[in-house]
Amino acid sequence: MKQVLRHIFGRKRAYDRLPLFEWMRDPTLTARDRLAFYPCMAPFILSFGDLNKFVLRTERPGDLFQDMVNTHTLEDDHHWPWYLEDFTKLGFDVSAAARSG
Repeated sequence: MKQVLRHIFGRKRAYDRLPLFEWMRDPTLTARDRLAFYPCMAPFILSFGDLNKFVLRTERPGDLFQDMVNTHTLEDDHHWPWYLEDFTKLGFDVSAAARSG
């Protein structure tokens, strides 16, 4: 078990040092600059709900593993509105700025 935990923590350290996270911790950048990648996440996040509803979730009575997947897809398939809300709050939604200006 100790070997497994060492491996997990080693991978976590490597993950923590990925360029994206280094970028996001850079104190010389503004918060907006650190989050400049945010709009690029839209295709993944906005399609994730559809993946959960139409690809990953299926009804297979008695299939324990599919039941577990279904439970998680029900939880995750409606997070995309939060992304859009944050997108606007962060000032990336130029159409919202034009409507309010």
